[in-house]
Amino acid sequence: MRILTLISFLLLSIPRLVVDSFPITDNLLIPAKGDETSSHEIKSGPLKSTDQVWLTNQSLHQTMIVGLYTDGFRTGFILFDNTNIPKELIAQVELTRDSELASTQQKQKYFAGFLKASKKIDPKYFVSKKGFHLGSPKEDLLKTYGKPDKISTSGTTEILKWDFTGDSIAHPKSSRANKPLAKDSYGYQVTGFIQNGRIIALILHNDIP
Repeated sequence: MRILTLISFLLLSIPRLVVDSFPITDNLLIPAKGDETSSHEIKSGPLKSTDQVWLTNQSLHQTMIVGLYTDGFRTGFILFDNTNIPKELIAQVELTRDSELASTQQKQKYFAGFLKASKKIDPKYFVSKKGFHLGSPKEDLLKTYGKPDKISTSGTTEILKWDFTGDSIAHPKSSRANKPLAKDSYGYQVTGFIQNGRIIALILHNDIP
């Protein structure tokens, strides 16, 4: 009992980070007409996107991909500029061909077709609950999430990655020194794509139990 109490105390003493998301309403996630499977399936050439909702705004020239789990749980958000899409981002979008995961080359070839099939929505949905949007300063990410766990570059693009243990599964030994736990989460990852000190694309991901 004392050991359990100590573990609970140690976990409670670790700061929490509220995970970010975009204010996408359930109405925006209603499947397209004719999608009887509710898988939100759309196609581009031989490739399929399932259990993802593609949302776009033509005035912003931006698209957001919302990953879905059961009961409409949002597993993640992928936000990017239609005219400046990092190839590393395209590689992370889950698309299939003949029930197998598509290759990065196949995704790049047919990606534009998914943009055309995206549902048009208001610009207000393209700002996260923490205030992030394309064009936000890199410094804002650093202030919110601290030192990145990984930094890499691809051409003129800097890629910053953070990985937070969720407090739903955390043990004191699993938490990293001086890092908060993701509140009410099984794990939270953030990837920011940066050019000229500004966000050009953003990926938020929440692990499922």
